Amino acid sequence: MIAFHGYDQDSSVFGVWEKGLKNRYTVWSIDLPFQGETKWNEPPLNTESMKELLTDFIQNQRIKTPLSLMGYSLGGNYAMGFATLFPELVSEIWLIAADGLIVRPWFNFLTRTRIGNFIFNRFVVSAFWIVPLIRIAERIGILPEHVSHFYIKSINTSEKRSLLKKRWLSASRIFQSRSATIKSLNRLNIRVILIFGKKDHVIPIRGARFFKRKIPSAILKELNQGHQLINPKNNSVVEEVITQLEGR
Repeated sequence: MIAFHGYDQDSSVFGVWEKGLKNRYTVWSIDLPFQGETKWNEPPLNTESMKELLTDFIQNQRIKTPLSLMGYSLGGNYAMGFATLFPELVSEIWLIAADGLIVRPWFNFLTRTRIGNFIFNRFVVSAFWIVPLIRIAERIGILPEHVSHFYIKSINTSEKRSLLKKRWLSASRIFQSRSATIKSLNRLNIRVILIFGKKDHVIPIRGARFFKRKIPSAILKELNQGHQLINPKNNSVVEEVITQLEGR
């Protein structure tokens, strides 16, 4: 299994699931560009550079294929991007509170258009206008307090905003489209496991439910939790899913 972590995390995050995963998988987790210990002095990652990097990685480490993928939160973009780039190498994909399952016009606008990039660059220079909007959203109940605090903490310096832009650009260039991903997963009968929190205010569960409708064979686990699903208590959920997979 190759596992891709979430925003502002590193590869060690998956260690808490060792108990649940170790009997079935050897897990390779990679610090994503502009995160963890990865020193990335290149332009934001794109499909061609990811294809070259991962091809070399699989060959050099002699990783057996077909393999499994896991993507948590932002890492879901990388897992799904990998699946569309190398569908013949993938047997299953675990999407944990994964980004990319819901169409996000604003995200595509900011990361894939000239005007959006201009606005994004202005945001990196100064975010004086966005913080009050987040606080208003919190006051009127659109955003829970802990979510608004997370957003503000992520953008309260120009350095953090610059990293946010680089990380989002890389994720956007890797993940092509929701429809293309669904088509690839269905066409090659790649197993799909969806684990999402019903109380997740960062990445709503409706995206997972949409995938389940489009990929009827997918396993969907709806947990009575929020966004932070990579925690020790969910080892039992992982073990339950593995039992289902082995039964199939």
